[in-house]
Amino acid sequence: MEAVKQFNSELQSLYETKPPISKAKMTSITKTAIKAIKFYKHVVQSVEKFIQRCKPEYKVPGLYVIDSIVRQSRHQFGSEKDVFAPRFARNIVQTFVHLFNCPVEDKSKVIRVLNLWQKNAVFGPDVIQPLFDLADPNHPMHKEQAAAAASNGVTASLKTPPSASKSGSQNKPSPIKNDTSLWVHETTNTLSKQIQFDKKLLDFDYGEEEDDGGNTSSNQQSAAPGAVVDSLGSILSNPEVLRQLQNLQAHLSQAQLQKDQVDVEEKMRRLQEMKQQEEEFDRHLAQTVPAHVFGLCLTMEVFLTVPKGFFHGYIIN
Repeated sequence: MEAVKQFNSELQSLYETKPPISKAKMTSITKTAIKAIKFYKHVVQSVEKFIQRCKPEYKVPGLYVIDSIVRQSRHQFGSEKDVFAPRFARNIVQTFVHLFNCPVEDKSKVIRVLNLWQKNAVFGPDVIQPLFDLADPNHPMHKEQAAAAASNGVTASLKTPPSASKSGSQNKPSPIKNDTSLWVHETTNTLSKQIQFDKKLLDFDYGEEEDDGGNTSSNQQSAAPGAVVDSLGSILSNPEVLRQLQNLQAHLSQAQLQKDQVDVEEKMRRLQEMKQQEEEFDRHLAQTVPAHVFGLCLTMEVFLTVPKGFFHGYIIN
């Protein structure tokens, strides 16, 4: 029973912090639950009592504990040998009656978990549908609970609703087979040393577009990409993130505009320098060429005015 005590200690430590619960804490709780699989009935009962007695703001974290334990067990041992889901299903209607006493803003999270369970067949339709019905605040179970609380001063144990008792044979989960129970006892001694814990399954902090709730081995391969897409969609739907992205885009646009302006100014400066150099060259050329032309013309005029034979003697000598 030491494993159960350790689990209860981890479960009660949820009160040490305000919701939302960190993934590290949920990992620790789920690990201790899996290690205590030999006493899975005690683990399930502890979670049910926690949800029944805890403050409203801790109802949804209690639901996330159920979800995490069940999905981790199904992933590690397979749906056929999972002992937690069938055990939770025994009193799941009463558990969800207490869960719907959560704050109004948290009720959508409860519905989201039910949608994920339904999509991934964590529980059958005969188990899921009565839980959806409990979302109606006028459901007879809620009225019965309120009447019991008014008469006794405390929350009384609830009876099974007429719809559930009418189809009791369908809602009652199949008992654990003898071979499964034997397997539980045979493997308990080695679980603490050989547990392969998958942290990817701890996506209990569901986003608005979250789709993965009770993954089986067939859909585990697509869990990571789907989680990335869902996380990205959740981030982009955040107004604060969108505002920061818009500010960043405006800043980048302004920086690019300034860079383009600097480039244009640099090109204009270079063109101006080239134009000035060209003008200086033209002025220099205008000053030097006429002098050379005048000198050449004077030399030709002198040569033509000298009498013929003037240079004859010089040439002969």
